Amino acid sequence: MKRFMSITLSSVLLAGSLAACSPDSEKTSSNTNKNEKMAITWFDGTWENPVPEPGNEAAKALNKKFNIDFKPQYIPFDLYDDKLTVKMASGDIPDVIGTEGADTNYIKWAKQGAFLPLNDYVKKYENFKDIPQSVWDAVSLDGKIYGIPLFFPASGGKKPIIRQDWLDKLGLEMPTNYEELEKVAIAFAKEDPDGNGKDDTIGLGLAKGIVYDPAFGAYWGNSWYHKNKDGQLIPGQISEGKTKRKLLL
Repeated sequence: MKRFMSITLSSVLLAGSLAACSPDSEKTSSNTNKNEKMAITWFDGTWENPVPEPGNEAAKALNKKFNIDFKPQYIPFDLYDDKLTVKMASGDIPDVIGTEGADTNYIKWAKQGAFLPLNDYVKKYENFKDIPQSVWDAVSLDGKIYGIPLFFPASGGKKPIIRQDWLDKLGLEMPTNYEELEKVAIAFAKEDPDGNGKDDTIGLGLAKGIVYDPAFGAYWGNSWYHKNKDGQLIPGQISEGKTKRKLLL
């Protein structure tokens, strides 16, 4: 069992939160031979389109590096909750499942013994020590940790980033509005900021996997606040500026 969890925790890139499910006795006994390639089943949701194939390059790389048989199954998130509920009820429970939070099902399954307590394994990995106790508490029940959370520290997380070295190379200031950002993006794309003499740089990259609010609060997201005429901070969805933008679309 220790070998099983050590390989699982050391070979994954964690997203949302992951729970390791309690293996049945047959699987446990089948993995006692250290020379045997271990199969690890993984069930998780995704926003990617198309959905990643089980035999994708990342899975192959994990198999090669850790000598395992990694079997991921990804489900579009708009279907994932229902599929996960059916999967857990079927008795054919994967080794690892992904969730977007410790919801009522997570608590219920933990109480039913579907998940493996991870406290002893978490202590072995230095990176996990950077996660505050309050975050661990969110995926714990009665002092037992059942999931590995995705943690964004205050200095990081889902924020836009910009190449300061490229700004310096081109003599540009950090943009503070859309007009300035447009000028910087064009310069990054056309003025060879990496200095290799080739037309191969990208001015602006937007994708779900890069930042969840790529429009910097111009519409929809609640991650940005706008000041009204009285200096009050108003959530992005209901601010006057955002309303005007929506009316113009």
